[in-house]
Amino acid sequence: MTSRTSGSEGGAAQQCAAPTRHAADRGAEVSRDLLTEAQYILASSASLIASAFVLTTVHPVLLPLLILAALPKGLAGVRAARLNYIASLATSKDRRLLGMLRWYMIDKQIADQVRSGTMATFLLGKYRAAGTRIDKTTDQATWRAARISLVGGAAGGLAHAAVWVALALLVSAGQISVAALGTAFLALGRVSAGLDGIVGNGARLFRTGMYLDDWADFIDEAGGHRIARGSEKPAGPTVVRAENITFSYPSADRPALSDVCLEVRRGEVVALVGENGSGKTTLSKLLSALYLPDHGAITWDGSDTRHMDAHAVWAQTAVVPQSYANWPLSARENINLGQPTEHGDAAVAAAAQAAGADEVIDQLRNGLNTLLAKEWWGGQELSGGQWQRVAIARAFHRPAGLLVLDEPTAALDPRAEHRIFTGLRQLAADRAVVLVTHRLTNVAIADRIVVLNKGRVIQDGTFTELLADSTGLFRELWDLQNTRTGPIPAPATSSEAVPADQPALF
Repeated sequence: MTSRTSGSEGGAAQQCAAPTRHAADRGAEVSRDLLTEAQYILASSASLIASAFVLTTVHPVLLPLLILAALPKGLAGVRAARLNYIASLATSKDRRLLGMLRWYMIDKQIADQVRSGTMATFLLGKYRAAGTRIDKTTDQATWRAARISLVGGAAGGLAHAAVWVALALLVSAGQISVAALGTAFLALGRVSAGLDGIVGNGARLFRTGMYLDDWADFIDEAGGHRIARGSEKPAGPTVVRAENITFSYPSADRPALSDVCLEVRRGEVVALVGENGSGKTTLSKLLSALYLPDHGAITWDGSDTRHMDAHAVWAQTAVVPQSYANWPLSARENINLGQPTEHGDAAVAAAAQAAGADEVIDQLRNGLNTLLAKEWWGGQELSGGQWQRVAIARAFHRPAGLLVLDEPTAALDPRAEHRIFTGLRQLAADRAVVLVTHRLTNVAIADRIVVLNKGRVIQDGTFTELLADSTGLFRELWDLQNTRTGPIPAPATSSEAVPADQPALF
């Protein structure tokens, strides 16, 4: 089975897979109990076999009667274990919600939004409601399991009484001697204890097995989503080409991209422009082989990305996504991603300088050795703009043939943004560069600009050519972005003049 993405195919798929994933986590947690429960069953079985041999020599009918007497309790234990398992599965969603809410309600990163949005009462209400649902489901399962256990215990007690009655009848009928009766008493106790051990641990083993079934089902399902592509090992591409590609997300009303053709060459900067939802980010992910098209082909130097080893392709790409990871690692590892080059820290420093992250590193208490995680002792927190510089530096550090920048300067100040784009041309000398941005002034450095609208390419040209087309979408977006003037306030009259002793506001 071929997977389009390196992970799941979208939010809907993640939501569907989430319960299975967490049930699998539970299976992994209880798997350690499997050995202990099996050991207890083996020990009880050994004791049962030894005592059963003695009891059978007293009279053959006693052992079958005792085994039948243990069945009600065993069946009740298995049923109760299943009820507890179902309750655990039914409450898994709410237990995950409680864990998430606990984090969000104490996380410093969004504390200001919780306070300014007066969300505390709302979040606590959600927390209490989820807790109430968990308690209700658990209580119901506990009471049902208790009733079943009570019935099973009562039935087992009556069955054991029948065994003792049978023993008494055998003695009175002369089937066994009084001397053998004492042996029978001891053997019955040992056999009963062995059966109880097998039944009790067997029920727990049954419950553990159900959790392990969830784990096995998840492994099987996850295996179906494994990336199955070719084995070609590409080098850094000279030409990346989209050939009449169409791509749709699951459950989408229309394709995200339709019959798109595009070419990016090494040493060239191609900018993707368009309104929200036009397909810019999707196209960039297809070009970097994170997704595979439904129809058409993405080729690197003529080879279809479907036939390439996925990890080998990604080793030749460097991506700055809109939502970049803030790894709880050192500043060095956040840039080299645990994959240092032969130039070591010199390459890290060069990438940081090109991205403007050198200024961030200089302010860290331990330089490149500083842990960028406020949750850990000695860790340091970065601002959004500082993190974006680090994210850009990690892309610049990778010795990749394709560089994709998706809104790379959204959180940067004008000076830092200018530094990135003035150095981008130099970085493009030995790479193919795809730039996605809404700030149209930044695309002036691009060799070509591709304008998308509702998943289709509607314009393709240089900055000068597209700006000169007064009827095109690019010119329309340019005018909207550069003609944001409001009504000019009328000058103050003499009666509205600002007093001399009061400072002007503007």
